[in-house]
Amino acid sequence: MAKGAAGRRLLAPGALHLDRRIGRTLAVYLVIITVIVGYNARAIADQRGSALSVNVAARQRALAERYEKDVVLTTLGIQADPGEDAQQLLANADALLHGGQVLAVQGADQEIQIRPASHDPLVVAKLTEENRLIQELITAGDDLYAMRAGQPGYPEQLRNLRIVGAQVTSISNDAVGQMTRETEAALARLVAVVITLGVLGAIAALAMAWFLRRTAAQRAAQFRSLVHNASDLITVLDQTGVIRYQSPSAEQLVGVRSEELIGTSYLALLDENDGSRLRSILADLANSTDPSASARAEYRLRHEDGSWRSVESIVSNQVTDPTVKGLVLNTRDVTDRKLLQEELAHQAFHDSLTGLSNRAVFRDRVDHALARATRTGSRSAVFLLDLDGFKTVNDSLGHDAGDQLLIAAAQRLQFQGRSSDTVARIGGDEFGILLEDDADETSARAMADRLLAAFSVPFEVRGRELFVRATIGIALSVAGESNTDEMIRNADTAMYAAKAAGKARYEFFRPFMHARALERFEVQADLEVALIRHEFVVHYQPIVDFETEKALGVEALVRWNHPTRGLLGPLEFIHIAEDTGVIVPLGLWVLGEACRQTVAWRREYPEASDLRVSVNLSTRQLLEPDLVPRVRQILEESELEPAALTLELTEGSLMQKIEETVTKLRALKELGVRLAIDDFGTGSSSLGYLQRFPIDILKIDKSFVDGIAALDSEDPALVRAIIEMAKTLRLETVAEGIEETEQLAELRSAGCRTGQGYLFARPLHPDAMGAFLSKVAAEPLAMTRSEAPSP
Repeated sequence: MAKGAAGRRLLAPGALHLDRRIGRTLAVYLVIITVIVGYNARAIADQRGSALSVNVAARQRALAERYEKDVVLTTLGIQADPGEDAQQLLANADALLHGGQVLAVQGADQEIQIRPASHDPLVVAKLTEENRLIQELITAGDDLYAMRAGQPGYPEQLRNLRIVGAQVTSISNDAVGQMTRETEAALARLVAVVITLGVLGAIAALAMAWFLRRTAAQRAAQFRSLVHNASDLITVLDQTGVIRYQSPSAEQLVGVRSEELIGTSYLALLDENDGSRLRSILADLANSTDPSASARAEYRLRHEDGSWRSVESIVSNQVTDPTVKGLVLNTRDVTDRKLLQEELAHQAFHDSLTGLSNRAVFRDRVDHALARATRTGSRSAVFLLDLDGFKTVNDSLGHDAGDQLLIAAAQRLQFQGRSSDTVARIGGDEFGILLEDDADETSARAMADRLLAAFSVPFEVRGRELFVRATIGIALSVAGESNTDEMIRNADTAMYAAKAAGKARYEFFRPFMHARALERFEVQADLEVALIRHEFVVHYQPIVDFETEKALGVEALVRWNHPTRGLLGPLEFIHIAEDTGVIVPLGLWVLGEACRQTVAWRREYPEASDLRVSVNLSTRQLLEPDLVPRVRQILEESELEPAALTLELTEGSLMQKIEETVTKLRALKELGVRLAIDDFGTGSSSLGYLQRFPIDILKIDKSFVDGIAALDSEDPALVRAIIEMAKTLRLETVAEGIEETEQLAELRSAGCRTGQGYLFARPLHPDAMGAFLSKVAAEPLAMTRSEAPSP
């Protein structure tokens, strides 16, 4: 405005009294001023547009890194929105090449119009390559976005994403640098033109100088604002590493004000190893004859509070630049990225719950141990350990309690292991331990004994004491003959052998165990088709009233008429049926067959018109949601009155999902079915739980009956206590496994009224059971083994 007023006063004809030459000169000056002003206006617009383009181009690197981080966070299940970053990357790349609307670098979502960043073929080529790499980056991000951490192929896809991201960052830096140099060159040309035009007149020179000062002040203010508010650390060092300039972001990164750092050694902020590496980089750059030489360095800076921050610096040699005269470090805080990388690496090789090594690491360690054993002749031992009763804890106390138990178990395992041993969580409640350094059966046995002793101590979980033991399988390597799969398989086979032998113990792998495992596999395969081929048959063992010596009922016991192995008892296949789920259809078939057979006997033998039948109910069956309607349907189809059916359950099955179990048992009681606890006294149920379940009968386990007649045994007192407790709770008692008349006498003396066992009869085929019922009706049982019917 002031220049316009001055111009009008100069043009006033009465004020200056200029002749025609002066007028022409003045006109020339005015034209020059107009040209200068117009040229400067256009140059400033160009420079502003260039600055916006440089800012947008510089932002591409940050957007690419943020997009990469958001994709990784999304695969870890953390909420992020890489899609928005991808859209901005593509929009900015297109606008830099062709011009267009972009989001402002500063401000809240304000859109600005930018022109094409440059017409320089080199810059255009770099921006075109950046556009291509951004599309490749987004494609790699989309591929990783569809995966989750830990999936096969995840590390490779993550590496691909980071490689493309690094390429985007590199080409973006090159493009920004080229654009910056182009802008600086344009500014230099502007200054030259101004100086040249300034000599033509004081007025034009003064006006131009004023305008340039104003422009320079604005640009300096903008530069200071950008530097002061940038998260990156900008540092200028002399050739000895002393700080000559430090941007204000130092306070955020190292906790010290920038003014306090000036004049101090930058290397003092680094640890000794990092300091030596950076000192070497600075020396190489300072001695370089290439003025554009630069280097990248990663190191850690010490914060004022004693913590360390991971950073990445780009170091450039600006010693020959008169405005800088030093080595410039552009430093970025990459602590979060490093922590994320470390966390990803930890998750890839460690169990997230217990912190132990995972299956992949365990297999790798076994591989290395066997390879070393091949070279040196040393031996290794693989332990596989399974927690007994873990499923019961999970089902009764919840998965949180189960997780706490797993963590506590892992801690005990680590405490028992040596520093050279590898302890890993294989999966679920199964753990692996690798013993190296010349392991043999003696050292392995000592380790197993320590582990069993450690697990004999109860665990404290949520204020409860939990007795959870461990079953262990051990495989020893044979030099030159073992491989990882074989070692782990052998340990697993030994563990299952230990479980079959009673749990809470350990077994070493022996060659015959493999044959047993193969036999188990064959039995499992045959079980799948045995029902279809009608290979199962139900045998029945009478339950006798001690007073009348007549059969009150029978217990249905399944047998498998195997096509090649003959008649198999339940101990040879029931546990496999439980593991595979075949027990559910098999159990329903046994229940239906027993109910139909009992009705037939009731009709055929008048003396057996009130005969009852007991059928075992497995844990898997009890957990089936349609158990009650299935039982109702079988009773209706067989026409057996519900009171004649007793369903027997073990104490262990009752402790699975207690609330749900109580509900089902009450529904069965509403049908009129009687309920019994089988093998009572061998489980872990308490009197409090016993009162919650609608039970009618306690079946005293054979292990107590075996010792009831012995003089030095505690079993008689235990049996009497069970019978008295049953009377208090108004429950019936049935003794199992009675084989001797002395046992029968003791049971009668204790107040037990009913029982079953070989003393009366073995489990009988349905035809033999019919003959038994007929014989008992005509003549009461003679209570001796010699007169008991043969199977």
